[in-house]
Amino acid sequence: MYWVVQYIDDQDMLKKYVHHKLYKYVKDQEMKNVEIDADIKKEYENQRKYLENSVHSLKKRLEKETQIHQEDNLNIMHENIQLINDIVALREEVKDVDKSLKERKNSNRLKNLSQKAESTQGNVNTIEDESKIVTGQRGRESMRHEKEIMETIV
Repeated sequence: MYWVVQYIDDQDMLKKYVHHKLYKYVKDQEMKNVEIDADIKKEYENQRKYLENSVHSLKKRLEKETQIHQEDNLNIMHENIQLINDIVALREEVKDVDKSLKERKNSNRLKNLSQKAESTQGNVNTIEDESKIVTGQRGRESMRHEKEIMETIV
C-alpha cells in the first residue's frame, strides 16, 4: 500500500504499479463461470438499445442543427457582403457630394470676389469722382475765399 500511495499524483504510473503488483496474485486464477439471470440480460439489452437509439437520434439532431447553422452563417455572410457593398457605394456618393459642394463653394467665392472687385472698382471710380467734385468745390471755395480777401485788401 505504501508504494501505491507514492504514485497517487501520477495516474498512469499508478495504473502500471497496481497492475504490476496485482497481477502477481491473480495470474494463476481462472475466470469463474457465473450464470447471469435472463431478466438481467434482457434489461441490459433494453438499456443498450435505448442508449444506442439515443446516440443515433442525437447524432441526427446534431447534423441537422449543424446544417441549419451553416445555412444561417452563409445567409449572414451574404447579407454582410451586400451591406459592405452598400457602404462602399454610399461612401463614393458622399465623396461625390463633397466634391460638388466644394466646387459650388469655390464658384460662389469666385463670383463673390468678382462682384466685390467690380463693386470695389465702382467704389473707387465713385470715390475718385467724389474727390474730384470735392476738390473742385474746395478749389472754388478757396478761389472765392481768395477773391474775398483780395477785395478786402483792395
